[in-house]
Amino acid sequence: MAAGDVHELTVGRARRIAVRAQLLASPRPTDVLDVVRHLGFLQVDLTRVVAHHADLALWTRLGARYHPDELEELLGDGAVVELQAVLRPAEDVALFRADMDAWPGEPPLKEWQEDLADWVAANDGCRRDVLAHLRAEGPTPARDLPDTCEVPWRSS
Repeated sequence: MAAGDVHELTVGRARRIAVRAQLLASPRPTDVLDVVRHLGFLQVDLTRVVAHHADLALWTRLGARYHPDELEELLGDGAVVELQAVLRPAEDVALFRADMDAWPGEPPLKEWQEDLADWVAANDGCRRDVLAHLRAEGPTPARDLPDTCEVPWRSS
């Protein structure tokens, strides 16, 4: 194909590409961490109807070979981490460091950013408690972290 030539993609071909890219075609992958790396992330659902979204997503890719304990083990080992409400390969955290360093945002801050920064500052003791817990216990699900906040979170 020469430079400038247009390649037309049929709907059927686009569908096949999407199915393969999502690891939903044969042959099935065999490794949980490889699936998470390929997909880039797994959504964390705080509610569960049938099963956690991450477990359903992995089961649809790995089939009967998948056991939820595998994902729990990867979380426990730190190979997969939760960041921004999704599970990601730990090595991808470096991709988010610039955003983390710029927290809570570039000035001028919006009112909600100032409120968030104020809430974090008011709960510095809780931040220290969480860090101490993580140093002592290692990777921990958010639901198991101590809540020693002095200023409660305003829920909408």
